[in-house]
Amino acid sequence: MAAGVTTRTGHYGFQHVIDADQTKDFQKVALAVIQYLQAHPDKNFADVETKLRTKKCFSRLIAREPQSGIVPCLHEKKCSYELFVTTKIESEAMKELVHFAIDEATNLERLKDTGFLWVNSPIQQEQAAVDLAKPLPDHVFLALCNDLGIPFMRGKILAAALNLSTTQILQMYNLVKQDPSQCPLQ
Repeated sequence: MAAGVTTRTGHYGFQHVIDADQTKDFQKVALAVIQYLQAHPDKNFADVETKLRTKKCFSRLIAREPQSGIVPCLHEKKCSYELFVTTKIESEAMKELVHFAIDEATNLERLKDTGFLWVNSPIQQEQAAVDLAKPLPDHVFLALCNDLGIPFMRGKILAAALNLSTTQILQMYNLVKQDPSQCPLQ
């Protein structure tokens, strides 16, 4: 993390994103980018992608049509596109970019209207610190279950049986909040 970069949400300067980029782990990159944008509400994904290209970083941010039907958001604004992060080699990353966004100029334009899927609940701030590569902490999972009216152990057993990742659990939470009949954990 960049020394001396203090924001209202912590020490998330752009060096934090570069450090994550060097891991080539798309989940760590996505989390670092989201933390950076939360700390810098005047920025968007186009700003981050431009800096990634300028710094010759490995990761690439791509705007794509929402895949889940859930409206992505950025800075409490509904967006038309959702974030897709790739850490593949340049030739493969460019194939993904062309598949989702046609070309780099179109992608940069779309990134200005790109958000991410995130839980809009009383525990949102706590979940902002959740590393998406790790299991969801029990106390966070308990809060989600309570909010949806699902018995904790039933939810935990079914989530484990379905081998749901933290990201999938959070996406499912958003879906069920919009349409309770979609819950497979009842």
